[in-house]
Amino acid sequence: MRTSTHRLVSGSALAALVVLAALAAASTACSTEAPPEVPDSGPHPRPPEGPLVGYGRCEDGMLYHLIVPVAPGSDQPPHGAGAALGRCPGACRSAVVECTDAACSNAPAALCEAPPARGKRCDLEGTSCSGTGTVDCPEVTACNGTVTGSTCTCDGSSYACTPAPELAAVHASLVGKWRGTVSPPEFSEPYGVSLWIYPDGTYWSACTTPEPCMAFYYGSDGPHPGRRITVAGALPAGAHAAIGQFGGTPAGELSSLVVAGDTLTFTYKATWHRCDQPFSFTLARE
Repeated sequence: MRTSTHRLVSGSALAALVVLAALAAASTACSTEAPPEVPDSGPHPRPPEGPLVGYGRCEDGMLYHLIVPVAPGSDQPPHGAGAALGRCPGACRSAVVECTDAACSNAPAALCEAPPARGKRCDLEGTSCSGTGTVDCPEVTACNGTVTGSTCTCDGSSYACTPAPELAAVHASLVGKWRGTVSPPEFSEPYGVSLWIYPDGTYWSACTTPEPCMAFYYGSDGPHPGRRITVAGALPAGAHAAIGQFGGTPAGELSSLVVAGDTLTFTYKATWHRCDQPFSFTLARE
């Protein structure tokens, strides 16, 4: 009888063969050969996180609509960002406004027709009084200086206050596009900035130095409804103003504000650092 050359494979031998096949497949999968190139679809911007808000913005008479994070300290998109929303009949009157609907239909009026800034509102406005006298309104600045910017008249029951005309005149002289250099305290190096100041007091700041920085060193750049310059007093050495940086209570103070021809100079101090860190701005009109 002829014997077959094929032998039965035991269970343990079969299992060993399976393990060897798996190891071979894994070795192939871990090959150091570069995978074939797959065309990339382009940049993949990271979507904004958290609650969002719509803003209308104005640049050189053009209106734009953006959706950005609601936090006032968030980085704002640079100039030219957003969807075109139309244009003003004339120049921009305000930098930014929060949209009241999905179409930002309130933007044209708010950005193109905003009234000019007249100076800081006196805290005595609307408070009770007696008689018919007129008093000066002393303003205690955030860095504990004192300036007088308004007069208030009692009508027998409450005060009605009128900002001094020079406050509006000071602000009108600030309006425009400025570019120059900031000399910070010794803990930092000088850096370049761009500062657009609008008729209603809003401003658009940007650091122009290549490395990451902010025009006012703290916070972030770009326009926000809470970022506003409010002139509080006009002094022989230069005007005084409050500046909002984060959205809400003004966080800084500008002093020695002087416009001489096409040059703007002032000192910025952060109030939460006890006003002892002066940043000197020297800017030229663009």
